[in-house]
Amino acid sequence: MNKKTFKPVAFYGHHKCATTWLRGILGEVGQLTNRSMSTFDNARQFDHDLAAHLINHPLGIVAYTNADIDQVRHLPPMPGVHLIRDPRDVVVSGYFSHKKSHPTDGWPELIEHRQRLNSIDQEEGLLAEIEFSGPTIDLMGAWDYAQASVLELRYEEVIRDPYAWLLKAGLHWGIVSECDLSAGDDLRSLINRVFASIRKVSRNRLKWQWTVPAVPAGTFLDIAYRHRFERITKGRKRGQEDTGSHYRKGVAGDWKAHFSERVAARFEERFPGMIEKLGYVPTAL
Repeated sequence: MNKKTFKPVAFYGHHKCATTWLRGILGEVGQLTNRSMSTFDNARQFDHDLAAHLINHPLGIVAYTNADIDQVRHLPPMPGVHLIRDPRDVVVSGYFSHKKSHPTDGWPELIEHRQRLNSIDQEEGLLAEIEFSGPTIDLMGAWDYAQASVLELRYEEVIRDPYAWLLKAGLHWGIVSECDLSAGDDLRSLINRVFASIRKVSRNRLKWQWTVPAVPAGTFLDIAYRHRFERITKGRKRGQEDTGSHYRKGVAGDWKAHFSERVAARFEERFPGMIEKLGYVPTAL
């Protein structure tokens, strides 16, 4: 089958908002649908002009993990999914990740920040993290939440019912086919067995790949299942903490266990009105 190209799709995320997890799922779908994918963590990677970069380097999947609306608004319309998280949890997740587990490759600022975090107590560390994670949270606050082509999701909703929300996102992107959603059990099983056979033959065995615009819903959910928290943490359940892991705890509202009154006050001072603007419950300790 000749190689085909499909309309590109975009994932817009923010640091410490499940970007690694969702990129892993998208990467597998990209392989199955022959969509090229690149991840952009900062504007230096596209010379501060994402629209021009994508003209010169077309992609099937754009993963912009520190999404800046000033860059996005210049892109041509494409199906997008934007994921945010309670910014107080972003601070807590950032604190533990930046202190121990997050790679420092290509991020010299993190090396200095990590040294500081490991020389001060947790309260002072959280105060330092508020400043370090400030630009990420500012981008969430500046985002345009009324874009018709962009599905808005929250981390808290997604982890509560990941398969339902991921399926909704996949259908919005157009990378998931509805062919097996209304089928009976026997037909659904047949569709997924056929697709699995195509997948086995075409991936890594032939120079060309069977190119389809979308994967069956069952296949997409199977990919999501293989990327579940318990599997990528080798059996640890959500809520069981490992401060040395990139996937530390995987829960919402963890800030309540770590914010002191001083940290909460500084957060409100640094991000006035941010919690209410994003639709979260105001800080109350």
